[in-house]
Amino acid sequence: SGATYLPHVIQGKTANQIAASLNDPSSPIAKGADGAANAMIAAICELTNNQPSSVCDPTIIQIQKSL
Repeated sequence: SGATYLPHVIQGKTANQIAASLNDPSSPIAKGADGAANAMIAAICELTNNQPSSVCDPTIIQIQKSL
C-alpha cells in the first residue's frame, strides 16, 4: 500500500519538463517511473507464475524478492 512514486521528484516541474525527463533513463523522474513500473510488473509476474517469461525476466524475478 502507499505511493509507488515520490512526488517531490516532480514537484515544481511542468508537464513538458516531466515528459522530457522520461526520455532520459538516468534522470530521477525516469528512474522513479521505471522503478514503479517494474514493481507492478513483478507483482503481476508473481501472480502469473512468472509468465510470460519474455516479461518476467531475471531482473523482474529479483525485484519480486523485495516485495
